[in-house]
Amino acid sequence: MTDRPTPQANPAPETIVIQDLDQFVKILTAWHAERVALVNKLLEIPAGTAFEIGDASLTLSDDALPYFKFGVEMALMQLDTLPFAAELEPTTEPVNG
Repeated sequence: MTDRPTPQANPAPETIVIQDLDQFVKILTAWHAERVALVNKLLEIPAGTAFEIGDASLTLSDDALPYFKFGVEMALMQLDTLPFAAELEPTTEPVNG
């Protein structure tokens, strides 16, 4: 029996009210980590796996699998690390005196 991953459409974007930069960075990094984890899972796909996207279909043969995984590795090289680091400055409370 051939594994057939079910393509999932991207859900409508959720509207989130951002209160501060820290919240934004946490949401962005969590989203990125989730997407990178999904791409990493593609490295576990065995030969014989069939994909269907719209009207197109593809079955990964033993010969094609190394090239598929090479493409996934190339994608991970580009996506694995966000191109920025965020470090928030500590807030300073006014001193009442």
